[in-house]
Amino acid sequence: MKKKLSLIGLAIILLALVYQGTMAVIQESTNVNTKMNAASLGIAIVTNDQSKDEDNDKITFENALPGKMINHNLKVENTKNKDVYVRVTLTKYWEDKNGKKVVEADARFIELLGTYNDWIVIDDSANSNNEVMYFYYKKPLKSKSISSSFLEKIKCSSSLEDQKYSQYQMKVDVEVDAIQTVGAQDAILSEWGMDVTFDNNKNIVSVEE
Repeated sequence: MKKKLSLIGLAIILLALVYQGTMAVIQESTNVNTKMNAASLGIAIVTNDQSKDEDNDKITFENALPGKMINHNLKVENTKNKDVYVRVTLTKYWEDKNGKKVVEADARFIELLGTYNDWIVIDDSANSNNEVMYFYYKKPLKSKSISSSFLEKIKCSSSLEDQKYSQYQMKVDVEVDAIQTVGAQDAILSEWGMDVTFDNNKNIVSVEE
């Protein structure tokens, strides 16, 4: 009979507030992409329907046992006056007690769950050691509006039985990119390397490399 792993004291640390992005500007027939900082982009991560303090860049959950579901709701807010398309990148991995990434630890044991009706989800596990997931918000995120959730629950896999993991911390990095809706197709291809298709309402219906 296999011994179940006890991970008492194990912490999940969620790192949020990493912003990137491009504001696309059309000047006559030329598409000009200009890198902007987070304040200019006006995108913010929202947790539990409250804007997150940008000085507090991590949330820690204690006592993460295998099979335990941790409720943690994350959305994106557009605080500026321009509509944008949004991409969220979630990177999950393990760190040791010294804060060093454990390269050989399997990120598949960190499960990120949600209902993604408004998101196109691309799981890049095959190319990223089971670590990276991309979330593309289908709709243009309107000015002063908040997206639906891209993350609702975090779970330490119930199949985790390797005792060495009791010494590690689960980590989830959250990175948000935004691209202005003007000239978005070219900007998304240039900045994100993705070819997107839109419907008549300017919603994203497909994303391909």
